[in-house]
Amino acid sequence: MNGIVETVLIAISVLIAMTKAQTITSCNYDESSCGCQTDKGLINLRLFSDDGLSTEVTSGGGTFYWNPCRDFTKDELTAACVQDISPEVHYDCGIHGNVASTVQDGKAVFTMKSSDLLRESRVTCVCGSSELLVFVKEEPTLIYNLNLNSKHCCPGFTRSRSRTVYSPGSILLIVFSSVVWVYFLGGMIVQSYVKRARGRERIPHVHFWSSLPGLIADGFRFTFTCETVLQSAKSIRLDGKEYSHQDTKATLRPVYS
Repeated sequence: MNGIVETVLIAISVLIAMTKAQTITSCNYDESSCGCQTDKGLINLRLFSDDGLSTEVTSGGGTFYWNPCRDFTKDELTAACVQDISPEVHYDCGIHGNVASTVQDGKAVFTMKSSDLLRESRVTCVCGSSELLVFVKEEPTLIYNLNLNSKHCCPGFTRSRSRTVYSPGSILLIVFSSVVWVYFLGGMIVQSYVKRARGRERIPHVHFWSSLPGLIADGFRFTFTCETVLQSAKSIRLDGKEYSHQDTKATLRPVYS
C-alpha cells in the first residue's frame, strides 16, 4: 500500500513540475512570430497565418474567427477577429493593428480591440496537445474571452505545422531500408530460434552474402577484360571446326575444313 501511495505522490510531483515548467512570467509581443517572447522561450503562432482558427458558440453567439498574424476579410468585414452571428450580421471583435500580449495565471494572453474600440477579444494561449480555439465567455459585456489550446502555445515549440512531402526517391529509399531491416532481423530470428543456427550461420543466406563481393569482382573483371581475351585468343571452335582470330575486328576464318 505504501508503494502505491509513493508512486501516486511521485506522479503528482512530476505533473506539478511539468506545469510549472510551462508557467511564464513575461510575454513581450513579437510581430515576426505572431506570438511573444517569454522567459521560457518563444511562443510562435505564425503557423496559423494561412488558415487562421475558428470556434462555434453553442449559446447562439455564432462563430468566432481569429487569425493571430493578420487582418482578413470575411463578408466585406476586415479584422483579425470576426464574430459571425448570421449571414447578414458580423462584428469586428479585434484588429491586428492593436494586438498586445500580457501574462495571466502564468499563461500568455493576446488582446485586441475592434476598430471602433467598442469590442475586445482576449485569447489565452494554453500549452496542450491539440490545436483548438474555444470560446469561454463574454465577460464583461462586449469583451470576448477565448482559449487557444495548442502545442504552439508551449514556449520553445517550433515544429512545422505543414506536412513533410517526400520525393519518390526518398520513398523508395525508405521502403528499401525497411525491407532490408525486416529481412535481416526476421531472418536472424528464424535462423536462431527455428533452425538453431549459431555464429555467422544466423545471418540469412550467409553463403550468398559471403560470396557476393567475389561475384561482383568477377563481374567487373569480365566486363573490363572480355575484349582483351577475345583479341588475344588464337583459335576457337565453332560447329566442330577450328577458327583463327586474325584482327581486332574478330574476323574468323576456318583453319581446316
